[in-house]
Amino acid sequence: QAMLEKLWAHQVPRETLLAIPDDVRIINGNPVDPFFGVGQDGTGANAIGVELELLRGLLRAFPRRHLLAVKVAALGGPLEPFMVQVDLTGAGPGEVAARAARALGIAEEAVEDASLMKDSFERHDLTDFADVAQLSEFLTEG
Repeated sequence: QAMLEKLWAHQVPRETLLAIPDDVRIINGNPVDPFFGVGQDGTGANAIGVELELLRGLLRAFPRRHLLAVKVAALGGPLEPFMVQVDLTGAGPGEVAARAARALGIAEEAVEDASLMKDSFERHDLTDFADVAQLSEFLTEG
């Protein structure tokens, strides 16, 4: 998640990553670290390289970030309603509640209503969207 946030925030590294062709394997040539890099013998896990390849695919598939402002209202007690940004880039309809819960730091089961609003008037149930593409198109229109 931290690497993705850095890539969204900084255009030059994002463009550099996207300039690497999909058929080129990304390798973190760190000879000291056999987990994040390839280690001394080249057989390491290359976790950073693998993650960058996944992020390259995500950024290629979804070149525009979809941040959705979520209003949290019915908390009760002394807490006032507030807004939080939820990143729905590349999310399917079944992932919205989990991403909202993660952004709020709560259990997914605590999210009771994960419908979407368009122009603050038109309410859309998540079942209105068949897949990632439909949800992405809806978010892009808004």
